[in-house]
Amino acid sequence: MKLAFGPKALEFGLWEWIGQDLADELGPDHAIVFNQKIPPCDAVVFIKFKPPLHILKQLQRSIKLIFCPVDIYGSVEEIDADWESLR
Repeated sequence: MKLAFGPKALEFGLWEWIGQDLADELGPDHAIVFNQKIPPCDAVVFIKFKPPLHILKQLQRSIKLIFCPVDIYGSVEEIDADWESLR
């Protein structure tokens, strides 16, 4: 299984200790890091930022989606408002 981690965001420390560290641990046979364009993969792990809903819907037709919303939501209300893209 090939996992893609991104989008790469070096300006956020959490990228290093979640995205990059996980990708490094899995190694090049199982993980790849991307900036903007999602490479061919079985699943994509979005760290902190995810694409708009219409793109998520297109992606979920062919790959598994995982979202790590670290430090992105400030309240339960913000999570509730984003419910559709979190399904």
